[in-house]
Amino acid sequence: DIILHDNGSLVLHNVGAEDSGNYACIAENGDLSIMTDAQVNVNIPKFVGVDATGNLFIKDSIKDSCQEIPQSQKFKAVSAFPGTGQIYGVDLAGKLWVADSFLGPFVEDTTLPEKVTLKDVAVGPNDVLYAVDKPGNLWTKLNSKQWKRVKNTGGKYRSISFFNSGELLAVTLDNKLRQKTSADVKSSWKGDISVPYKLSFIAVYENKILGITSSRELVYRNQKNVWVKPESSCPLVSITPITLTSIPLSAPEITSFHGADLVVPVGASVTLTCTVFGIPTPTTVIQASPAQAVYEPQNTVSSSVSTVQIFHD
Repeated sequence: DIILHDNGSLVLHNVGAEDSGNYACIAENGDLSIMTDAQVNVNIPKFVGVDATGNLFIKDSIKDSCQEIPQSQKFKAVSAFPGTGQIYGVDLAGKLWVADSFLGPFVEDTTLPEKVTLKDVAVGPNDVLYAVDKPGNLWTKLNSKQWKRVKNTGGKYRSISFFNSGELLAVTLDNKLRQKTSADVKSSWKGDISVPYKLSFIAVYENKILGITSSRELVYRNQKNVWVKPESSCPLVSITPITLTSIPLSAPEITSFHGADLVVPVGASVTLTCTVFGIPTPTTVIQASPAQAVYEPQNTVSSSVSTVQIFHD
């Protein structure tokens, strides 16, 4: 929604990617006029993943830091339906859960056979859902029907993903990265793809191969077929690209306040760290009473973490 107030203020509510662009303010007085402009860029998360403790997080790009999403559940793998924002997650017990967005709430997929324990899930051609069970077998589900085990797939898998063309990409239990010749999971393999890491999880983003190594580091293969290890702020076990046109808003909430309710001796130093979550990312301040001083983080408006150090002077 766009609202233009009488004082000239332009207010954009619930912004999406389509609201990014250049905005101009023009003032006219007879034959004279003046103009100034401002660039608005709407930042929409590009990835959802799982960190080493099973918590969900979002990332704006491969190289950006991880922002934890408060969830009561713990996961070991996630996959998103392109364009819808719908998220599937495999919990630590191997059960499958689904939510309309990465903010939840998650509901268990009760159509999965009770004795099947999953370790990965992926969206395949024509929005067919695929999964890998603990022994490495491939399962498939179409149009909310029952799960079926896919036979004669040519191997046992650790993780699977799909290219935009529908071709299957898989990591076998013996750490071979392979690509199918077509969307048919029973088709022949093109051959092994060279990778200098032991991969525990794979995904595809804009036809780039993403991988999570056994040491929980993110790697990807660039356009020159060279594997790159970008900096990442959190150890990963799973990651999936999401394609959203708008941001699912989330009210701010405080997820932790380290250092609160401390009793310290006179002359000591105290560190208070407040971590929050919200979409868009909320700003944080720490207010001191009775002095009513307000401490703002040094990295100001984009920070979801405030840290204040009080030193004895």
